[in-house]
This record gives sequence, C-alpha cells and structure tokens, in this order.
Amino acid sequence: MFEKSVKKITNRLIGVLVALVVLMFLYLVLDPNSYASDLLLDQSGKVAEFPFTVQTLLWLIFFVGLADSVTIFQLNAYEKQSLAQEILPESKVKMISEATAKGLIDSLVRRGLNQTELGQVVNKTLLIYLSTGAVERSLEMLRESIEVVRDRNLLAFDLLRYISWLLPTLGFIGTVIGISLALEIAGNPPIDNDRLGMRDWMGNLTANLGIAFSTTLLALAQSAVIVFLQTSLQTMRDDHHSNIHEYCLDRLVNKLLPG
Repeated sequence: MFEKSVKKITNRLIGVLVALVVLMFLYLVLDPNSYASDLLLDQSGKVAEFPFTVQTLLWLIFFVGLADSVTIFQLNAYEKQSLAQEILPESKVKMISEATAKGLIDSLVRRGLNQTELGQVVNKTLLIYLSTGAVERSLEMLRESIEVVRDRNLLAFDLLRYISWLLPTLGFIGTVIGISLALEIAGNPPIDNDRLGMRDWMGNLTANLGIAFSTTLLALAQSAVIVFLQTSLQTMRDDHHSNIHEYCLDRLVNKLLPG
C-alpha cells in the first residue's frame, strides 16, 4: 500500500514537471499575438500576466490528471500479471483440501502475491474455508472480497473524477473574468463620432470576449480527454475484477472439498 502511494505521488510530481516543460515549449514556439497563444496560454495578458493565467492552471491540473491515469494503468498491468502466476492449481480434476489450502496460503506469502488483489481475494476465501469448512461460506467470502476490491478501486478514481469537474469549472471562471473585463470596456465607449476610437474600442471589447471564451474551450477539450481516460480505465479495471471473480470460481470455490 505504501509503495502504491509513493508511486502515485511520484507520478503526480512528474506530471507537474511535464506540464511546466510543455508550457515553456508553447511559450517559446507560439507567436504572442496569435490566436493559438491566446487560446493555450493567454500570453497577451488580457486576463492576467503569463504565467499566472487560468490557462496555466488548467495545464497543470490536466497533466496531474494524466499522471493519475498512468498510475491506474500501471496498477492494472501489475495486477493482471497475478492472473498469469498460477496462484491456484490449473488441473480441473484436482480438488482443494484443507492441507492444500494451507499450502496455497503459504505459497502466496512466500511469493509475495498476498498483496495483489487476486492474492487478497484468494487468501480471504481460503482462510474462511479453513475456519468453517463450508463451501457456501467460502463463496460468500469470495463475493464480499471482490466487492471490497471494487470499492477500493473506485477510490483510486476520486481525483480523476474531481479533475473532470474542476477543469470546466475553472474554464467558466476564466470566462466570467474575461466577460467582466469586457463589460468594463463596454461601459466606456468613445464619445462623439470618433471612428478610430470606435474601432479600437470594439477591438479591445471583442479581444477580451475572445479570451474569455478561450478558457472554456481549452478547459472543455482537456476535460473531454480526462473523462475518456477515466471511462476507459474504469472499464479496464472492471474487466480485470470480473476475471478475478471467474478465475476464483473455476479454480477455487468449485474445487473446495466440503469439510
């Protein structure tokens, strides 16, 4: 558990560093007066001075979300390896007695597989079998253990779910700020028939409105990526837990000898 927490924190720090590198790259290659610069960085400083802009904050949060997605993907890849470790007997005819159950528990600890999701489910199921000798109770424990693993998995997605909500929220905040600045300009139109003044006034007004809506556009695009990754990873994890359930039913519960 401690190693997983360290891995998660490390990946998030790497995500922040990558975000800073991307921001620096965009700052160097984009024309400060281009629309791409306004959209991605607000480099013109109409809402705030770069790098203290809403866009900078959006990029930092976005890459933290990507880092968490990488962490969950790595966790799933690690857990999937346990299914190939032959934790349980492959033979369909060999039954599991109490002596065999004790040997399997010892093997889990010796091979360090008791900390994996599959290992935890198998260990709890075998322990209840050894204490009760009842196959029905072992089946109940299997189902309960799978539910615990799934509930714990949902917690791993908490930050991703929050980021998928936070990004568009910050985008809307940036839009409100931009509109507020535009309204200040709109309240001070040029007097008389100053055509040049009117043109500059309209240019500043539309420029601020453009920056305002750019924050929401960037935030929605980033949020769409995070939601896609969240959905894909959740499906991947659910599929893995279903495989664990099926694996334990075929190789464990259905082969337990009644006590």
